[in-house]
Amino acid sequence: MLTEFSHQELSLLLFALEGGPPPEHSEAPSCEESCPVVEDLEDLFGGDGLPHDKKLARHLSNHLREGLIECGLFELMATVGEGLGQALSAEGQAKLQQANHRLKDWRCEINLDSEDRRLLSESMSKLPRAAWINMPRTLWRLRKKLKAR
Repeated sequence: MLTEFSHQELSLLLFALEGGPPPEHSEAPSCEESCPVVEDLEDLFGGDGLPHDKKLARHLSNHLREGLIECGLFELMATVGEGLGQALSAEGQAKLQQANHRLKDWRCEINLDSEDRRLLSESMSKLPRAAWINMPRTLWRLRKKLKAR
């Protein structure tokens, strides 16, 4: 069943699942890392031995990366990384604001089976109380999206 998620919602789900921030990617992803066909082929030929929760985390990370690429933030981060220690120019600040605005509006649809929904719901229930106090609407909306229909 397809479910629509924002970048913020995917980040929260990945944080709940992994217990920390999304993994840092210092270089551009290879096709093998970001291509869903590769994941399907791995599953077809016995997989790479990853547990289901790690496969789900990798899947969510790929969608997060996709959002960064589509909104232009991935490329912007690469150019900013080249000038480490330097302040961002006015033009760079404007590009960053535009990219952040596009990321805020970015959405993707993900096909989650009942096992994925159950795993993500369980992970969300382990989030600290402070998260529920600071973001109650977002987390309740996520919980509703994950309920089996």
